[in-house]
Amino acid sequence: MSLAKNGFRLDFDLGRYNMKKLNKYSIFETFMMTMITLLIGYFIDSKDPAFVHSKLNVALLIVSFITLFHGLFSGMVSAITISMVLFFYYDIFSYKVFFEITVFALLLGEFHSFWHRKIGKKAAEAGYLREKLDQLSTAFYGIKISHDQLEKHYILQPVTIRSSISDIKKISIINQQKAIETFMIYLAKIFTIKEYGIYDFVNEKLKPIFQTEDNLIDMEDLLLKVAIDKRTSIFVSDTSEKIQRNTNLLAVIPIKEGLKIQRFFIIKNMPFMLFNKDILIKISILLFYFFNLMEKEIVIKNLPINLDFLQNISKYEFHKLYKLYQKFQLNSSIIIFRISDEYIYKRVSKLIEKSNRKLDIFSLKRYNNTFIITVILPFTEVSSAHGFTSRIIHLIEKENILEHFEKNTVYDYFTLSDIKQMHKFVGVNYD
Repeated sequence: MSLAKNGFRLDFDLGRYNMKKLNKYSIFETFMMTMITLLIGYFIDSKDPAFVHSKLNVALLIVSFITLFHGLFSGMVSAITISMVLFFYYDIFSYKVFFEITVFALLLGEFHSFWHRKIGKKAAEAGYLREKLDQLSTAFYGIKISHDQLEKHYILQPVTIRSSISDIKKISIINQQKAIETFMIYLAKIFTIKEYGIYDFVNEKLKPIFQTEDNLIDMEDLLLKVAIDKRTSIFVSDTSEKIQRNTNLLAVIPIKEGLKIQRFFIIKNMPFMLFNKDILIKISILLFYFFNLMEKEIVIKNLPINLDFLQNISKYEFHKLYKLYQKFQLNSSIIIFRISDEYIYKRVSKLIEKSNRKLDIFSLKRYNNTFIITVILPFTEVSSAHGFTSRIIHLIEKENILEHFEKNTVYDYFTLSDIKQMHKFVGVNYD
């Protein structure tokens, strides 16, 4: 749930205030809070507005509070403001108070930075896990739509919805705009949508990517405003009578990446008999599925590091984890098995596939005449990777192929900081 008021957006999706716009004024806010405190002190005791001679060190309290809330820079602004009052207002400059507030600003500023780094790491980890859950849920529901329901209506067609999406997404590598247009036309044909549009959502504004007619939407449309404010799918049938009287739209569906909305799909006209929540949920699932696939294709095409020893889907996941490592130092463990015998490769890959968690990333690929099995364990220590390998070795031993495995297999442990060593181990060729 979110609330837009006076130009600020209070975002409760993360369970906390998103005050980015407010932070632009943190220096002004710091100065004003400090001066108000000193002004109150002046009315209490005009000879000692900074409470230098008081048993309670108010100056230290205000600097500590501001530093913990805004960080070191704001804390130093507050300390300097108080120091100027001490220098110009008092007969004797209190070095004791000056050093106390300065030292506390530096100390608590470091604590503020450390705590925010920890929060950033946890938020990044939670965001990754949430996105993985969304992807798995969408993939499952996409299969269900394709095989259990939608294909019943289009059984005479030689291609399935999922295969068509896979074909369309390949166009995105060459021309993203064309791929989106092709998919929108295909989606509209499946669900008999007559008037619709897909829009980028940038700086709280909609920028058309593809629409069936110019000026399809009115930015003052009440249903659209509610959808942008709530940042969730809105169907006109679920809204109040006031909204229904003041809208020309049937549905506004956001397309998210994590918690951030990237695009909006807007339906203006479709047959009444097909306009129901079940159909609209299917549309939103297929939209998410398509754009997620398209994003993966683009990322894989433009990888900054050589990951040819991984399957494509694993390349994408590796890249995401690597970006989290670069930004937040969130490390992950990687186990790479290099196997020379195809029989052992097939047996071991089946054992690993049964043993790994849904969160783990599992890749099989033949690379440089060697069979490569890569297991990525997100956000785990190398010790956990050793435990995983021990379980696999135990299973191999129960299968009575341990001797054959040891003769034809080399494996090692890596983290996301060991890219060069990883490349050397698998024999990446840069020529």
